Amino acid sequence: MLPLILRRFLGQQRLARCIAAVLRVDPFTSQQGTNDIFGRLFSKIFPAIEDPSHARCKYAYWLVTMVEWSYVANARWKGIRDPRIERQKDFKRGSEWVVSSLIAEYLKSDFSFGDNLENRFVEFCERWRFSKNQSEIDRFEEIVFEMADSAFRLLHAVSKPLLGKKLPKSKGTYSRYDDLFKGPNYDFIRLQLKKGAKVSYQKKLKKSMSRLIELLQQA
Repeated sequence: MLPLILRRFLGQQRLARCIAAVLRVDPFTSQQGTNDIFGRLFSKIFPAIEDPSHARCKYAYWLVTMVEWSYVANARWKGIRDPRIERQKDFKRGSEWVVSSLIAEYLKSDFSFGDNLENRFVEFCERWRFSKNQSEIDRFEEIVFEMADSAFRLLHAVSKPLLGKKLPKSKGTYSRYDDLFKGPNYDFIRLQLKKGAKVSYQKKLKKSMSRLIELLQQA
């Protein structure tokens, strides 16, 4: 078992990355080195006590956590003929921070996902962590994992054509998904979506989000 001080440090590091991805909608910062996160980027990432986003840190943590756990439920990726996704070595593991930012941004912009719904989401996640075989919790897991899977598929659809192309802010071209997502390319990817790219994938993601909103409001 890891020493307590090391577990706390790793927990703080993870929380910082979650906050950057979800609250700051900045997956590029989420993937910076530890020295940068706790150095030059600290004030940019961590909210001050008087900052309203301070109370939302648990939401950031749980959204990323659910995205990560969705790998197990949706491991086979039926329908997408890309061996790199099948192995989850080049796409999924490299895109978790981008997917978390994407979900957070869509929930806020398209569904006004405010404090009340964020708190309900956290409550469900905490119940999910310790309560199994309950119909409401099982339905919550199904909907959230479906939402994450839809976000992964949308990101794949919009990013696959970008491989091998010179993108704004990039020093060269990207031949691998994980390199693409580690770069400062999130704003460019979002711009393509805002212009109407991959509409059918966007509709599927929003449909799963609507189901989540309905569940949280009814509970």
